[in-house]
Amino acid sequence: MPPTAHPSAAVVLSEQAGRLKAQGRLDEAEKLYLQALAVWTASLGKDHPAAAMGWSNLAELRKEQGRLDEAEVLHRRALVLWENAFGGAHPSVGFGLRNLALLHETQGRLAEADAVCRRAEHILTNSLPVMPDELLADCRRIRQRRTK
Repeated sequence: MPPTAHPSAAVVLSEQAGRLKAQGRLDEAEKLYLQALAVWTASLGKDHPAAAMGWSNLAELRKEQGRLDEAEVLHRRALVLWENAFGGAHPSVGFGLRNLALLHETQGRLAEADAVCRRAEHILTNSLPVMPDELLADCRRIRQRRTK
């Protein structure tokens, strides 16, 4: 697919990549995530918040591949794009922080995971009408692991 494709093509590629990832076909998923990211950045610009979704998706794949340091860099890149586009109190930032907190938990960095999760909770509590149950459960689990 040419990198000048319409941004909606990136969404389709990303969804296909997600299905492959769920099937454990990580190498195939990686190719599609990279294609989706190339479409988003070529069609919308490298600093567009849609590209942040591409970086976030790729970060989650890297986490599953065990490439945790790379995953952290990619999560942080996505967060910068969302914060620059929407401000620090936007739900996209909150969900991005949740993903970063879960990565820190995987890395065994529980104090950092807890701090990041608290920030995510604050943002999402103040920006969404209902707090997602999965976030509450994730943050509770991180706090319990930290206090053990």
